[in-house]
Amino acid sequence: MTMKTLKKCKGCGKTLSNDPKSLSYTPNPEFGYCERCWKLLHYDENTHIDQSLNETNKYLNELKIDQKDQIVLINDVFNIDFDLIKKYSGYDHVLFIFNKIDLILNKYNYESIVKNIAGILNDNGVKKPLINLTSTKTNFGIRKLSEFINDLPLNQKIFFIGDTNAGKSSIINKLIKRNDLHKPMLTTSSYVNTIIDFQKIKIDKHQIIDTPGFESQSNILAYVTNIKDVRSKINIKKINS
Repeated sequence: MTMKTLKKCKGCGKTLSNDPKSLSYTPNPEFGYCERCWKLLHYDENTHIDQSLNETNKYLNELKIDQKDQIVLINDVFNIDFDLIKKYSGYDHVLFIFNKIDLILNKYNYESIVKNIAGILNDNGVKKPLINLTSTKTNFGIRKLSEFINDLPLNQKIFFIGDTNAGKSSIINKLIKRNDLHKPMLTTSSYVNTIIDFQKIKIDKHQIIDTPGFESQSNILAYVTNIKDVRSKINIKKINS
């Protein structure tokens, strides 16, 4: 039995339910969060792991993107998903974001990192890629991303896509905060499959769609043999502590 008022969880996007067996169960819909997200936010406790994975896969199978839509493809800089890059490289509008860049960036190596990431994308069939480096820890690249979105046509949907834990929802939260929007923050955690359903967020009249995270089938450690080679690939002169 579902509730008469079909409110959605502010955290994961699932329609709230009063069925205790449901992934989006809540004892009180006025909280605005399902019990699962509430526990993630306040107790760092994850429940229904297998169920959330099944739900996530179901929604990802329903993901449909038109050529006119804008894709923001987010990768953890140390967990680059080459399968996703190849999957969406044929679309007309793709911005490649490499997140958690604070782990390797310093004032000397920005251009060399971009150059070598572009080389990796070229090797995977992406010619003249649009690249943005970001860090939600230091806010690096968030202003540039916000300006990019603001310059897009208002009728263009913007899909945030990436592996689970790549940082999609964290980046959207930074955009919400930067634009002084009075909106609840998306649920984020260190657990996989935190976001389950599609979330629609309006930022400066643009519609952003946060999608559930894919399970990574390939990453940069499959592309090179060890962490020393990773550093060589992206030409890191210094690792900040």
